[in-house]
Amino acid sequence: WTPTDNLEFLLRYEHGKSHGDGPSGQNHALFSRDTFKVTSDDPGFYRMKWDQAILETNWDIPLGDGTITSIAAWRSYKSRSDSDIDATNNQSFALGMSTDQSQKSLELRYAGSFGMAKVPTGLYYFQQDLFYIEQRIVDANIDDAVPGIK
Repeated sequence: WTPTDNLEFLLRYEHGKSHGDGPSGQNHALFSRDTFKVTSDDPGFYRMKWDQAILETNWDIPLGDGTITSIAAWRSYKSRSDSDIDATNNQSFALGMSTDQSQKSLELRYAGSFGMAKVPTGLYYFQQDLFYIEQRIVDANIDDAVPGIK
């Protein structure tokens, strides 16, 4: 949106999400590397969702025939996942993860010229909240993970 010849606003917004199954692993203690055989006690999953908005403002000013630019941004991201790491029919090693993240930033800059001197200057602010949890489920009984070991 350009309300005047020397002032411009540009707003961008993005929303996204993705989901699916967990990874398919092959345990080489159970199957040969030359096969495509797999086994799992947990199909696993992943889910993620994000939103972000960015507002860019450009203001042409006579001082140094310059431009003041402001870029304000916000982002929110969440993800969850679960995976069968040991790739057996037993829950010997599993992994779950969760991430919640939000951030805000603001960039304010001036760019102009005074004769031969070109003057770029500015400030930047960044703030982020990050919450991350990783859960590992490990069965200490190795007999379940690798058949034939007693």
